[in-house]
Amino acid sequence: MRTIEYFLVICLMLAAPLTGAAVQVTLDGEPGEPLTQGYPYYFDSSNARISVTHDAGEALRISVYRSANDLFSLNFEAPAGQQLAATTYARVTRQRAVNRAGMNVSGNGQFCAASAGMFEILELELGDDSQLDRLALDFRQRCAGQEEDLFGHVRLNSSLPVDRSRPFAVAGRDKGGFEDDRILLNGSDSFVRDAQLVSYRWRQRAGPPARLIGAHKPRARFWPRDLPLGGATFEFELTVTDNRGLKDRDAVAVTVPSKSDPQFFISLDSDSSELIGLGRKWRLTPHDGVLSLAASDTGGLAVRYRGSQPNATLNFSPPQGARLAPALYDYATAFSADAQPGLPGINVRLAGRRCPDAIGRFRLLSLEDRAGAHHPDAVAVDFRQRCFPGGPELTGKLRYNAVPLEVPVARVSPELAAAPGSMVTLDGSASRDLQQDRLSYRWRQLSGRPVQLQQNEGPLARFVMPDYEADVTPMDRYLFELIVEDEKGYKSVAETEVSRVSET
Repeated sequence: MRTIEYFLVICLMLAAPLTGAAVQVTLDGEPGEPLTQGYPYYFDSSNARISVTHDAGEALRISVYRSANDLFSLNFEAPAGQQLAATTYARVTRQRAVNRAGMNVSGNGQFCAASAGMFEILELELGDDSQLDRLALDFRQRCAGQEEDLFGHVRLNSSLPVDRSRPFAVAGRDKGGFEDDRILLNGSDSFVRDAQLVSYRWRQRAGPPARLIGAHKPRARFWPRDLPLGGATFEFELTVTDNRGLKDRDAVAVTVPSKSDPQFFISLDSDSSELIGLGRKWRLTPHDGVLSLAASDTGGLAVRYRGSQPNATLNFSPPQGARLAPALYDYATAFSADAQPGLPGINVRLAGRRCPDAIGRFRLLSLEDRAGAHHPDAVAVDFRQRCFPGGPELTGKLRYNAVPLEVPVARVSPELAAAPGSMVTLDGSASRDLQQDRLSYRWRQLSGRPVQLQQNEGPLARFVMPDYEADVTPMDRYLFELIVEDEKGYKSVAETEVSRVSET
């Protein structure tokens, strides 16, 4: 805990009250909780000046002033780039980030230097003038290093009662994942006051069928498999029940791309005592932050990640005077004024930690610059870095819009034209798998008058071009799709079109 700055006290004293609005703010900390010291507070328009501001739809800012000794500031922010909505925001911290909401409740001269918790917006309505008309919000905050919680409730023109005894189901933040990887559903932040949670139940609400392990525990898990191209979104609902039979529900969405889709991530795996990764494994994805790629001043690659995970910066550079191209770059050193000429460069930083004398190697697996303007569109890099010779190693992968090398290549015959009654052959035999895996084939019609496909699970599919009556359109178009899949489940797609040409 730290002493609050005096300018915040002045702002709270000057905050304009809500005129004509029924507003209540309740604060109820556990004994020893730093902001309230366990003393319950109840504020309304009869005993305090209360200001509630809806900041561009992204934040709620609430100030309460009763006296110099009774003043509080409550701030609730949506994840970066999002609007607040009636939902549960789990695992929030003092500062918001991509896919992570922010909450900061301070008062009585104290605030949390760091905190965690949750808040649930039960009701949020705007008027015709986009001003806040109705609000019901409950929250729980715990300062870092403390064991006591602060509970609170805000009501603005709301008929929803404050129920301090009800259970709260907290299914966690919406998240991302990877096909074939274990994905954890964590409801352990669910809670109830003055009672006990006695049961948890997870169930799937949407998405491809998934087999849940631990569906009756706070933490459940599943493995997404055999996803279609483009991936899928899974939705799960958590129901908690306390020992009085009271229930609450919350839901979480998990977005998982197909392993055959272009990949976007940074993965890091560090040895024990390694200075950058601190002996941990990290996976940074666009679902938790913003991943950007640009050409660097040294003719290499500059990659930045900013989000709810630790910020990261990766730089890879070719030797001076060379152009970056797919190859192995050995004996790489950190970018510095005294870097040895003729050697490539590498510099991987995480959460501000860096190696001034880094050494390592990186393999550029693929690099695409479709416009030819030195602005890379797709990159795949594997790398290794040590902060000093013989020191612990940091290994990692960068994938930015990169199609995995395991994905086969689907190729189909060019567009065809066929007369009514003729046999049409769709040819996908030119499809290839670079890993020499055996391919399976699946043809299907996407558009046009329905036809009967023959041998639609082989490289060659056939159908008879329909012979319609003379009054139909003289030319019809038929669109077909071929999906090829290898033995490991990697797949790709190609399309071809057939035109029906009249004999007249």
